[in-house]
Amino acid sequence: MKLPPLEALRYFEVVARHLSFTQAADELCVSQSAVSQKILLLENRLGYKLFHRKPRQLTLSREGSELLRHVILAFDQLQQAMQHISDIQQIRSIDLYCMPSMASCWLMPYLQDLYVSCPEISLNLVVDTCEPNFRDDAIDVALCHGYGDMPSMLKQFLLHDYIYSVVSKTLFEKYDCDLERCLQQIPLLHDSLPQPLLGGNGLYIMVKILIHKQDIVTTAQI
Repeated sequence: MKLPPLEALRYFEVVARHLSFTQAADELCVSQSAVSQKILLLENRLGYKLFHRKPRQLTLSREGSELLRHVILAFDQLQQAMQHISDIQQIRSIDLYCMPSMASCWLMPYLQDLYVSCPEISLNLVVDTCEPNFRDDAIDVALCHGYGDMPSMLKQFLLHDYIYSVVSKTLFEKYDCDLERCLQQIPLLHDSLPQPLLGGNGLYIMVKILIHKQDIVTTAQI
């Protein structure tokens, strides 16, 4: 059996709720005769009466009561679906810039908490070693390292960084576990060196060099 038009079911639900053609017509902003005609056409299509019509009294038939229960559930589900779709469309999208080292070593552990606490936010992570360009790259927020000397930007301090001396065990033992002697005689790598290899993402690269080479001393900011 084909479903009747949605409009006809809507008319039926309103009439059944008010048990009055007049009040239903007022809610639907149509004439009483239009409501009566719509219900009559629906009954003819279904093949059974939905209402018992008596002078100054309108009651639901057994079939009408059963249909009303399902119509209410269907309209509720339809309303929930439309609300869900509307909520999805209203999810805010934020483009967040971050250097690869900060993204992998600091940011990633916090992302799950962000998704749980703010499910309405869609985060687009922009990972790059170049300085963020808010004007051309459509970046909303940037996690940057520096002194905060950007007068045109709204800034929020997150955390301090610290400088540590890091040396492989093999090299440390080579200098009789004398850290001061080791630091004085071995070239140091800094993330502030001008070489393109290190650049603004030098910390991450230097740690990788230390792990793989195992013979380099580095002072790094973390």
